Amino acid sequence: MQNIKKILFCTDFSDNADLAFEYTLDMCSIYNAELTILHVTHSYKFSPVCDFFISMEVGRVILDENQKAAAEEINRRYKDKLDNIKCTPIIRNGYPATEIIDFIGENDFDLMILGAHGSTGLPGIFFGSTAERVVRNASCPVLTIRSKKKL
Repeated sequence: MQNIKKILFCTDFSDNADLAFEYTLDMCSIYNAELTILHVTHSYKFSPVCDFFISMEVGRVILDENQKAAAEEINRRYKDKLDNIKCTPIIRNGYPATEIIDFIGENDFDLMILGAHGSTGLPGIFFGSTAERVVRNASCPVLTIRSKKKL
């Protein structure tokens, strides 16, 4: 088994992410690993319609508020469960799969853990899921967690 010292946990604040966090805590405890929690806020910049109707100043306010809300949500959901695990929360803005893959490439993680929703139907066929794109492109091993209940 590899020596796992740095773990990345990615969250979208879904039930699957919360379940994946339980696995993350176990892995951090077993390996005495450092944890980085990453959340990617969606950028309003990905919509040309938004660019037309939202000024740069308003866009900056929206981005700042989204990042502040994400930081509060990380604290609310995960902080009390960390015990003695060294943890660094990170919030980025953009397209989630791209930002996660870029962040992995910028850092040296031994393992990444994230929840998977299991996209089906046409959206899953044409666009794929964030988890699928990350698994295909990540430079470190990825553990995906999906709840047993039907989604």
